[in-house]
Amino acid sequence: GLLKEAPFNSLPLLPADMADRETIALAHSYAYISAIEDAAPDEDGVAHLDHDTVMSGQTLAAALQAAGAVCRAVDDV
Repeated sequence: GLLKEAPFNSLPLLPADMADRETIALAHSYAYISAIEDAAPDEDGVAHLDHDTVMSGQTLAAALQAAGAVCRAVDDV
């Protein structure tokens, strides 16, 4: 993929933890976080949050991992 090509291939790939509720709450209300968690489908399911927003069973984990990675990047700067 793209990360294996120049200039990205010289950058280290670092692990990141999933962001926790307290970290997410720095940007979103606890009510919003709970609503998203409650709407998240089972591993093989799909949830339609509105007419153009769909969650798969992996969406919540991916979003928390991405938020954790951003926080790690900010902390590392």
